[in-house]
Amino acid sequence: MSDRATARTVGILFLLAWVVAIVGGALLAPVDDAEPAADLAAADAQVVTGALLEVLLVLCVVGIAALAYPVLARRDPGLAMGYVGARVVEATLILAAAVSGLTAVALTRDGSAVAADEAPGLVHFLSEARGVTYLWGTILFLGIGATLLNAMLLRARLVPVWLAAWGLAGAVLLVGAGVVATYAELSDAVESALAAPFALSELVLGIWLVVRGFSAANSSSTAATTRAGR
Repeated sequence: MSDRATARTVGILFLLAWVVAIVGGALLAPVDDAEPAADLAAADAQVVTGALLEVLLVLCVVGIAALAYPVLARRDPGLAMGYVGARVVEATLILAAAVSGLTAVALTRDGSAVAADEAPGLVHFLSEARGVTYLWGTILFLGIGATLLNAMLLRARLVPVWLAAWGLAGAVLLVGAGVVATYAELSDAVESALAAPFALSELVLGIWLVVRGFSAANSSSTAATTRAGR
């Protein structure tokens, strides 16, 4: 696959992941409530749909890493491998969050093998587990992977400097938000404010890759230049 085709496909996956993450997260809101058991019973189909969308998000994340790796590895194999590793961890955590949501809703259904008096406690535990895995996946490890990606894009000039720098700054902010949220609870407003710069940069990056692709002058020559300088 040519670099142009790779860029277009990766851009499409970025845009798809952007939409799916927002919609899937919204549909799974009942699982994230403090006392979700009653809400889940009335939102069975909604939660299942949200979980399936998060599985689609996992496929997008893995697809982006797999397709981008050959292009990135020609510039910096070490950082490229680190990027793939971060995205695999991210995908694994998101998948765990989706499974937690599906398991929680299954416990609220009639005929569940779990005793009625035990279900609320288990559902609450799964809600908390989903919160942690989703935080680490969609905030912390997404930010780590994006930091590596935008550092490579900036160094190799595969996209405009302003776009890579924007993404890098937003990714670092996202990592900071993930670290803080791991030790102290952040309000939804603060978390959204910290994530917004990166979210917008990723949307613009996806559009850029679909429309313009990687910078032509650097897409074919940077790897050789980098190797020659080592």
